[in-house]
Amino acid sequence: MKCSWFSREGLTAALPPNVEAGRMAGIIRGTLLGAVFGGGILFACRYGSAYQSLMEWDPVRNRSVVRAGARMLPFWQTMEPALVLMALFALGALLSATVLYASYYQGGRSIYLMRRLPDGGRTLRRQVWTVPLRWMAACIAAAAALSVLCWAAWRLITPAQTLGHGLFGI
Repeated sequence: MKCSWFSREGLTAALPPNVEAGRMAGIIRGTLLGAVFGGGILFACRYGSAYQSLMEWDPVRNRSVVRAGARMLPFWQTMEPALVLMALFALGALLSATVLYASYYQGGRSIYLMRRLPDGGRTLRRQVWTVPLRWMAACIAAAAALSVLCWAAWRLITPAQTLGHGLFGI
């Protein structure tokens, strides 16, 4: 049976002994979900505003129509707030290494004893950096998946005559 990167079993071996794996797994999953939902909401807000600026009311047809000469914002300008949020979550994941390192200064775990052990330095680096680097990689993968989904929405919902930025909206 394979262990997931962020399951309790998968994290137990990669974390320092006094860090609770179940709690850390919950934190990681929660931040990944929060980053994806937050990024999606930021994209939807920016996109909705840009989409509304394309439209004008036509009293003859009694509905909204695309303004003549209107151009949609390029995709990356629309996606920028979401990517900044995802980058901040990835940075936060990387900074969690300081919390894991600080755990060696709490309780009976001594950083000095860890450094004196024959394989202590390598074990210390593994227990401090493995989870934050995996977490950061998951944040980057989530940002890539969110970008693909948002690009598909941007491309399929936006009226074709307002897309003057090429296929990828650059």
